[in-house]
Amino acid sequence: MKRRTKIIIGIVILVIAGVAAAGFVSRRGKDVTAVTMAKVDRLDITTQFLTEAMTLTAIGGVIGVALGFAVSAVVRAVSPLATATPLWSVLLGLVVSISIGLFFGTADSKFLALREDFLGQTAG
Repeated sequence: MKRRTKIIIGIVILVIAGVAAAGFVSRRGKDVTAVTMAKVDRLDITTQFLTEAMTLTAIGGVIGVALGFAVSAVVRAVSPLATATPLWSVLLGLVVSISIGLFFGTADSKFLALREDFLGQTAG
């Protein structure tokens, strides 16, 4: 498989994962209503949902690293191929997964914090 094709596949997978994480966080609209009714400001709401998005993608990154180690161990056990997992690739995978949460979670959390239909319910 060509290197360019691998890069395109990787980017598509990252975008899908980011959209899924942002969608998971955005479905929590009722929580935004409850938090705003408790007189919490928009910055705190943004911080909460951004932290949740980054935590969710970090957990996904840890699961991905664990699966990578498992596949590497299976390949090493059943074939003559030598496998190695350099530390930089593990760290890069974790940084990229958390960055995906940061990127997609920022827009989503700000959108939720600014939604007038949620914030409008606190008036009155």
